[in-house]
Amino acid sequence: MSRPRRLGARVLKAVASSLRLQVLNMLFDRGPLSYTEIMNILHLNPSRDAGRFAYHLKSLIKADLVEPDTEAKKYRLTDLGRMLVEVAETIEEHSFKRRKMMVRTSRLAMEEFDRNKIAQALVKEAKVPQDLAQKIARETEGRLLEVKTKYLTAPLIREFVNAILIEKGLEEYRHKLTRLGLPVYDVTELIKSAGAKSVGVNVVHELAGDSVIEEYTLLNVLPRDIADAHLSGSLHLSNLGVWILKPNEFAHDLRYFFRHGLQFNTPQLAVASSPPPKSLEAAFSTILNLLRIAAAEVSGEQLLGYFNVFLAPFTRGVKPDLIRENLRLFVFNINQAFASLDSALAVSVGLEPIVPNFLAKKEAIGPEGKEDGFYADYVEESGLLASLLLETVLEEIKHKPVFQPSLIVKMRAEKLGAKEAESVLFLAHQLAAESGLPYFMNSTPEEQTFTSSPIIGKETGKSTH
Repeated sequence: MSRPRRLGARVLKAVASSLRLQVLNMLFDRGPLSYTEIMNILHLNPSRDAGRFAYHLKSLIKADLVEPDTEAKKYRLTDLGRMLVEVAETIEEHSFKRRKMMVRTSRLAMEEFDRNKIAQALVKEAKVPQDLAQKIARETEGRLLEVKTKYLTAPLIREFVNAILIEKGLEEYRHKLTRLGLPVYDVTELIKSAGAKSVGVNVVHELAGDSVIEEYTLLNVLPRDIADAHLSGSLHLSNLGVWILKPNEFAHDLRYFFRHGLQFNTPQLAVASSPPPKSLEAAFSTILNLLRIAAAEVSGEQLLGYFNVFLAPFTRGVKPDLIRENLRLFVFNINQAFASLDSALAVSVGLEPIVPNFLAKKEAIGPEGKEDGFYADYVEESGLLASLLLETVLEEIKHKPVFQPSLIVKMRAEKLGAKEAESVLFLAHQLAAESGLPYFMNSTPEEQTFTSSPIIGKETGKSTH
């Protein structure tokens, strides 16, 4: 026998023992280990198994597969030892492929198992270092070899990987690799509820989708302490299903749309653009279309601040009865569109008993988007609009509840004594006495914000498209 063959035979003899092969794999996966660490990991008794273990270790050293590190007092793999582990894995992999273990992927396809895909997923999804990802993939493959199943599934393989990450104390990587979604039982119950409770199919679809986004937000967006506080009940975050996708509240500056109309350059929005409104009726139509379109992008409330002030230029020369009829239709349409008990969407309308100082000298936007004086020129029209809206709601609540829109009356100290504000304030208090509506807000003299209800908060800005 030639010398290379004699050396090869000695190496193969050295790994003929399963315990010695375990030692090699251990040093390959974990790096250098001390004599005691190796025995502990192998669950060997120092007093009973020390002699047997020493024999096996010497065999590996003699075959040049393991070498001692005298400074660190540990044992490490030699290049030959590393090569042997890789050859052994290649043999196992070949054997595994011969079994044709199939994997049902998330793309609903059947593929042969490939451990490299596990490593690639670890690197891509969880940012695991390449060397560590390969080690975890090898260990996962070893455990899957023991699984007695006709085929594997992607979620099952992911569970094995996550279990290994937990065992190794790599919780942060497992956190990023977690699969989002509902258990099969929960999805089954959701589908059953669609028939048993006459729940719409869209509601079931939304609940399933919200569940995924909620999990993603808690796992991957929020700081861990905030997510834990929410899960424990000490903190509540509402609308988590859309929390990272939509604002909860949004304020529309109606002047922008009165000047430019509704212009949509986004092909995803299958709605027609419209020019600046030419009349009061067209202005109400613009507002309603804006609210309907924006409802898909807001999870909670849309705010229409300074409603009567911004609409005032459209009422000049219009008879009160026609204004009242437009307001009645506006309230009816808002109530029909946004008052569903299954919907969290809402509309708030801000009313000013009198034109506030900071708007008085602003250019008033009137029909066809043209500037028509200043808002200080429309004090009478603004007050009439507010009074007619309050009267309309007072009349409507005699027949049925009015859930939407929410009315917010701004109370400004510098305007409370104004004679022009008396009618609006009287009607607002009459409505409050009869129905609990509207809301009242105390504003500072320089308050220039849009305000939501029922929890008073500040929100500034204008809607965009």
